[in-house]
Amino acid sequence: MRLKHLEQFLYKGALRSLQLKLQQKPGMMAVDTRKSAGQLFQAPWGQQGPVMVKVKLEEDHLRNQGLSLPENQPPAWEIFRQQFRHFCYQDSPGPQEALSRLRELCHQWLRPETHTKEQILELLVLEQFLSILPQELQAQLQEHHPESGEEVVTMLENLERKRNLSACALEQKILLQTVTLKTLDEESSCTRVQPPAVQFKGKGP
Repeated sequence: MRLKHLEQFLYKGALRSLQLKLQQKPGMMAVDTRKSAGQLFQAPWGQQGPVMVKVKLEEDHLRNQGLSLPENQPPAWEIFRQQFRHFCYQDSPGPQEALSRLRELCHQWLRPETHTKEQILELLVLEQFLSILPQELQAQLQEHHPESGEEVVTMLENLERKRNLSACALEQKILLQTVTLKTLDEESSCTRVQPPAVQFKGKGP
């Protein structure tokens, strides 16, 4: 019940934000708001384009309510980080509003009122660390939403270990196949029928 209640809360907030955006742009074609709201939480690191929904959800509030985010959904700070990074100047009526909105999103992401300087630095370093990883690794780590650099390092080391094991297993398989083929070839050579030797009888004196 709690999980269902949280999903309804997130969906209603996303739907309302999209409706407001459509009202501000009457000429915009109708979109599937259900699909757009669901796709919000799947935006990978570094994806271009603004996040179109404003979700004000704090972890402390969730803990007080005994709720948690649905499985494979990013935490609130990650949503605010995406909004901060993908914010477009055109989404604001003027420069002052754009600057104020950026400050608001940055505050919601880094939460200086509750986070220490070390925690804020960790968030910034974590973001940069994730952004320099190859796209393949970013996609693999995205599902787990790591919250610290140490967590990312552990995941990367586990992935590297699995890759090494897979490469070793593949090498052993190829070696075994090579030895097997060589053995079969040698056995075939030994059992091959040899032609009878031709004997010449010499003439007597």
